[in-house]
Amino acid sequence: MNYKKLGNTDLDVSTICLGTMTWGEQNTLDEGFEQMDYALDQGVNFWDTAEIYSIPMREETYGETERIIGNWFQKTKKRDKIILATKVCGNTSNKYIRGGGYNFGKKKITQALEESLKRLKTDHIDLYQLHWPERNTNFFGMHGYEHDEKDNDWTPFEEILESLDKFISEGKIRYIGLSNETAWGLSKFLELSKLKKLPKMMSVQNPYNLLNRSYEVGLAEISVREKSGLLAYSPLAFGYLTGKYRNNNLPDKSRMKLFKDFTRYKNENGQNAIEEYYKISKKFNVDCLTFSYGQKHKKEIDFASQVCKEANLKHNIIDIGNSETIFGDSSLTSEENQIPHGSYKEETMKSTIVPNRNMIFLSYAIAYSIANDISEVWYGAHAGDHFIYPDCRPEFLETMNIAAGLCDPSKISIEAPFINLTKGEIIKLGIDLNLDYSKAWTCYEGKNNPCKKCGSCVERSEAFSDNNYKDPLN
Repeated sequence: MNYKKLGNTDLDVSTICLGTMTWGEQNTLDEGFEQMDYALDQGVNFWDTAEIYSIPMREETYGETERIIGNWFQKTKKRDKIILATKVCGNTSNKYIRGGGYNFGKKKITQALEESLKRLKTDHIDLYQLHWPERNTNFFGMHGYEHDEKDNDWTPFEEILESLDKFISEGKIRYIGLSNETAWGLSKFLELSKLKKLPKMMSVQNPYNLLNRSYEVGLAEISVREKSGLLAYSPLAFGYLTGKYRNNNLPDKSRMKLFKDFTRYKNENGQNAIEEYYKISKKFNVDCLTFSYGQKHKKEIDFASQVCKEANLKHNIIDIGNSETIFGDSSLTSEENQIPHGSYKEETMKSTIVPNRNMIFLSYAIAYSIANDISEVWYGAHAGDHFIYPDCRPEFLETMNIAAGLCDPSKISIEAPFINLTKGEIIKLGIDLNLDYSKAWTCYEGKNNPCKKCGSCVERSEAFSDNNYKDPLN
């Protein structure tokens, strides 16, 4: 897990924050506990909630999410492991929230904080946020600002900051932030903080995703220059950007199935954009295939599986059978023939040729791609293989692309981005990308450590040497 400072605070928060908005409505207490356990195990130390949760807002579930979190703190005794954020709601018509109306006055905001602390079963909150402005403005993803001259009864910003300052001095909150705020609102709070020497808004929690980039206009510059960091909510736009709601699909127990009023991304422009993003995602979606073809060891398969797991990529291990009946006496598959040592330029290395291997692998990959609506197949042939392996040469790639086009009218293309690069040049690309080469296995032997003698090890050693870079496996 990666961590970074929250705004200009001393808090090191995980770059992934655990959202809790529907706990108590869409998620049970047990499911909430399970998610909190899992999140903490993965290094997620930053959790966000609000007094109004569970969502959708109902009197029956008001504050329920905070109660679930508080019960978890009580059960696990792990409050000290978590950086906890919650929010106080702004102007509301819901009478069950302190009689409705404005909520940032001294009396009401004090009551709100005390009630949140009680539900959360804690003596302090790390980040206390104003959930939305009391004034009429374009929050919650609304477009267009309509000014109301009569809208002037909301709590003065200075009074709000004074109340929050008191909470900080009492040790009940550590830092403060905003949510669903505008550039004007943030700038006014920051101005008053400097002028009156009052606490600073350290963060802004606003929607930010591929369908809502309004934060980039105005707010982004203020956040960067003033170090009031963005807490981006709805990064997947209620799940629309996953593609699961395409073609009016409403999976059982999904948010859009359960809560009909969540219409923010249902307009025509939003739906058209979702469809275009879906097309792009299909183009760049990555499924990984690794072949078990009777090789003497499974080390390369194990390493591939680990890389795919860490990169969160779909990984398929394709078993294509008995080496003795398919690939003959290649030293990579036959127990009777030893793996040769030395450089690929030596004649003995020809015993490592596995007949027609890449054509067989690519045929499987083409079939898989047709079946799964995938348009590109990539494989790792490189220039160093040209000398000895016929199915790693540019002319082979060209011919396979012709064959792939004959297999499917949609014209699946086969790409080999390294086919004209040496192993040293490939290593250089990885170094520039800060790749961890301890997670890449090259050796033909399946022992715990590379043999440093087989052709693959020799080539790897030369490639690292060409770059004056130490191989982490040696």
